[in-house]
Order: sequence, then C-alpha cells, then structure tokens
Amino acid sequence: MPNDIDLSNYFYNSEVLAKKVLEIYFSEKIPSYPIDPFDILSYFDVLYQFRDFKDLEGIYILSKDEDDIPIIGINNNRPITRQRFTAAHELCHHLKDRSSDFFCPINGIKNDVEKFADKFASELLMPTKELEVQVKKLEQNGYIDFTNIIYITDYFGVSFESCVFNIAYNIGKIEGDIGPKEIRKRIP
Repeated sequence: MPNDIDLSNYFYNSEVLAKKVLEIYFSEKIPSYPIDPFDILSYFDVLYQFRDFKDLEGIYILSKDEDDIPIIGINNNRPITRQRFTAAHELCHHLKDRSSDFFCPINGIKNDVEKFADKFASELLMPTKELEVQVKKLEQNGYIDFTNIIYITDYFGVSFESCVFNIAYNIGKIEGDIGPKEIRKRIP
C-alpha cells in the first residue's frame, strides 16, 4: 500500500474506516468472502507473526523510529476465526493509533480505543451491507434462525457468536429476547 494514503478523515467512526479500507483494498475488484485480513495486513505493509501467547489475543508493536517497522503478533493457540478477528483488530491500531500515545491494555478491560478496533474488525470481516444481503437470502418471516446462521458464519469466516450478535444488534433479525445474557443462553 502506498504510505501516502491519509485515512485520518475516517477515524471518527470505526465502520466508516473499515468500509474505506475495503474500498481501497478491493479497488475496482468485486469483494470476495471471506475477506482475508492477513492479505490486507500485507497490502498495508504490516508484518505479522503467529506467536504462542498465554494471555493475549494479539499485540500491535509500534515502530520506534523511521528505521524500525511495526509488527503484529497473533495468538496461534486460538481458533482461526479469532485469529482473523485479531488480525483485523490490530490492523485498526496500525492505521489509526500508530501516531498516538496508544497503549493496548492487557488487563482485559476494553477502553474506547479497543472498542473502536473491535467494531472496525467486525465491520471489516462482516460488512453490514453484505450481512444484510446474506441474511435476506435465509430469513423466514422477517428473522433468521440459529440453524441458518451457521451458513453465514461460514460465508464470512467469523465465529458463530459474533455473527449472532451482529445480526441481532446491527440489523435486528434475531427473533425474541436479544439481551446479551439471554442471547448467549440461546447460542449452542
């Protein structure tokens, strides 16, 4: 990726930033699914490695100076769906947070920077417009059942839980009580 592309005009909204990244990445091509976040990292000239982390999903290490390079570490002990999400999450840090005094908390508490990166990753891997298209193909009576969601998770290469939550909260196509605790009880 040419380093002269300025994405700062899109930093106000994680979903808008993700859409712009996909637009740049796919350029004139039709997007294909599942989206490959590792290829997008390579496109943006970000080195990544899989590591045996005990407590971290991933990490973004800023470059110290002009002679250094940033690097992303991804936990190789996690399922591929989680590794893909982590790659997209860390890409967000590379694009948005590399010139700030960003520090990723490792205590499990999500600050606003982490929440932004999570939303970015979700939109990058499972764009809302495409999610709506896929749900529409499988919905019955205005909703999609959990059995059919498995096809959508496969299409996007994401976890079942993340797909359920996106369908429930972003497009409102899960019937019944969709409170976080209640919906988790319904996930097989």
